[in-house]
Amino acid sequence: MNDIPKESNEDLRTNTKIFELVQLTGKADEKITFALQGSNDQEYNLEMMMGEKIQKVVRLSSSTMKEVDQKFVDSFFQLSFVLAPFQGKSCESLYRLEMRGEKIEVCSGEESKLTLINALLNFLRQYQTKD
Repeated sequence: MNDIPKESNEDLRTNTKIFELVQLTGKADEKITFALQGSNDQEYNLEMMMGEKIQKVVRLSSSTMKEVDQKFVDSFFQLSFVLAPFQGKSCESLYRLEMRGEKIEVCSGEESKLTLINALLNFLRQYQTKD
């Protein structure tokens, strides 16, 4: 009946995005996003989205957050510096990873990088089933 969006009293300055993994291909409402958010109060949430809709938010302890963050950092480092860069003429980006201001994209045809992304996605998906 009333299409006015609800107002939020959440102060956005207190939340920071630690990392984000975004699927760039497929239907808009089927694209997967995982994001680790932190607050000034040392609270950490792992958000799982399908399209623009948040599917689940899982609060993480500090020790679990460190484990999740370390896995992402390790994968980000591998993708950025260890695995061979894209050699093709045009890149069809399948995934975008963002971490602390840095961004990388993984192209179709980069099989070793896609294998690493799939392992990271499987690691993050295990938190979808936790309450």
